[in-house]
Amino acid sequence: MVKADMRKDPDQPRQWRFDIVLADGFVLTELSAIVDVLRIANRICGKPPFAWTFRSKNGGKIESSAGASIETEPCTDMPDADYTFFIGNSDPDNPALSAGTCIRAYTYRGAKVFLLAEAASRYISEYKGDAHPFTTHWENLAFMRERDMEFDASDLIASEKDGIVTCAGMTATTDVVLSIIAQHISPVEKSTIADIMLIDQVRDPATRQIVHDRSAIRSGDELVNDAIRQMRSSLEIPIPMRILAHGLGLSLRSLERRFRRAVGKSPNKYYRELRLKHANNLLLNTSMSIQEIGIACGYPKGFTKQFRESHGITPSELRRAYAHSAPRAQVRSEIITE
Repeated sequence: MVKADMRKDPDQPRQWRFDIVLADGFVLTELSAIVDVLRIANRICGKPPFAWTFRSKNGGKIESSAGASIETEPCTDMPDADYTFFIGNSDPDNPALSAGTCIRAYTYRGAKVFLLAEAASRYISEYKGDAHPFTTHWENLAFMRERDMEFDASDLIASEKDGIVTCAGMTATTDVVLSIIAQHISPVEKSTIADIMLIDQVRDPATRQIVHDRSAIRSGDELVNDAIRQMRSSLEIPIPMRILAHGLGLSLRSLERRFRRAVGKSPNKYYRELRLKHANNLLLNTSMSIQEIGIACGYPKGFTKQFRESHGITPSELRRAYAHSAPRAQVRSEIITE
């Protein structure tokens, strides 16, 4: 880790400082996306232009959702970073992500703040009275809508407002960091970093997130593609197959034949798998109740039975098994920033 006092040495060139703020359960992918870009940039540039510090509310060892630990320094009321990243974690409801006071300490002193994935979701849920479009990971947008949160959602990689950038996170973090350092290094150096990281094309933060939706459906049958799009947009209130077929100008038997030919299963089975896959995501990545998840996936009744028939395990058993098999965010009162 580059030490914080390097920029103060008069013999050193200007270094751009990054604070990386972590909470227990942080996403290791996002941390490496930041640090590896900066590390490689420092290696290929004549004089290392970037320094970074790992921080948390009170300092000390912080564990990722993958079990890796990072030693951190405490956050300070008078930060001197130029850029600050708040990394998401496995639980958007983790109170450690409520970092309003810490965020204001950075923006007050002129730092640009980047909130990744769940950190962005928490900020969005607590921010009131602004019509500016915010960004978070598409999975988080889905569960936030299930909770009837009202905000202007963007499906871009990142959106900025008043020095605060809400971001999709995950591997798109690499694109965001490359866009930052491009302001401080040459185009050739930026291109070299991308080549070393085997990145074919650096995406602009205004690029749409790559998701499993509309444009990505290629079954080979356009009517089946249209049917799948409608299914994906109606997970909470399932469309009866006869109505879906009628809207496409098909009989139910014709829709079933085309589905079996295009995707190898009936439309009912495909629709059921979509809804239960969404339920699986909500079970493992949110703190929504099982009843709420059932309703969100079109099962106001019988959700546990349907899930068990599909997965061989009940929703409650899945949550317990996941909690025991993977390191989870340990919510600690001392990490809460507000």
